[in-house]
Amino acid sequence: MAQSDTTNKQNSAYCDQALRSIGRNVVLFQRMEKALKALIVASNLRGHASELAEIYRKRRKSIDRRTMGQLIDEFLTAVYADEPPNDASSNGVWMSVGFRVEASEESVRARREALSMVVDERNALIHDMLATFDPESDESCQKLIVILDEQHGRLKPHFEYVMAMLGTLHSMQQKLREVFEAEILRSEGAGGDAA
Repeated sequence: MAQSDTTNKQNSAYCDQALRSIGRNVVLFQRMEKALKALIVASNLRGHASELAEIYRKRRKSIDRRTMGQLIDEFLTAVYADEPPNDASSNGVWMSVGFRVEASEESVRARREALSMVVDERNALIHDMLATFDPESDESCQKLIVILDEQHGRLKPHFEYVMAMLGTLHSMQQKLREVFEAEILRSEGAGGDAA
C-alpha cells in the first residue's frame, strides 16, 4: 500500500510538471499571437481623424480569428513593407500612423523561416503532442516534459524578438502621444492658434 501511494505521488508529480510545461508553452504561443496582432494593426493605421477609432476597431476585428500562420504572413508583409501609398483625401483631417522595420530581403527571408518554425512548433504541440500524451503514464509525462523544455528553448528567442518589437511600438506610441499633448497645450496657450 505504501509503495502504491509513493508511486501515485510520483506519477502525480510528473503529471503536474508535464501540465505546467504544456501551460507554459501554450501561454508563450498565445502571448506571441496577441503581440503579432497588435503589431499588425499598428503597422498601417490611416484614415480621416474622425473615423480612426472605427478603422482601428475594424482592423482589430479583421485579424482576430486568423491562424498563427496567417498572422505571421501578414506581420512580415506589413511590418517589413515599404511605406504604403499616400491615399489621403483632401476632405478633412487625414492621419496615418505606421510601424515599419527596414531589413534586407535575406533578413526577412530568415525571419520568415524562423517564424514558420514557430507555427510548426505550435501545431506540433496542439495537434500531435497533446493527442498522444498519457497523463497516467510516468514515461509519457517524462518524455513530454523533456520535449516541451526543448521546445520552450527554441521558442524563447522568437518570442523575445516579437515582444521587443511590441515594446518599441509602445514607446513610439507614448512619444507620439506626448508630442500631441505638448502641441495641444502650446496651441491652447497661444489662444488656439497653433500656427
